[in-house]
Amino acid sequence: LPPPLLELVSAYRSTAHQQVLWSRALTKYRKILADRLKREPTDEEVAEEADNWVARPGHSRHETGRAIDVN
Repeated sequence: LPPPLLELVSAYRSTAHQQVLWSRALTKYRKILADRLKREPTDEEVAEEADNWVARPGHSRHETGRAIDVN
């Protein structure tokens, strides 16, 4: 059989799990921004960059069960 056209990657997640994802994003984008800016980014700069990719805990539709991610 051929592979499916769409694959479910993520659906409902708890606020605690969203916090884990947010914390990982802050770590990841702090490193990326430091390389890009050639200096240590501020916490605000890191949060703004992470906001482009991961919702802050309490602000993700995944926490309400109203969002899914597909690949």
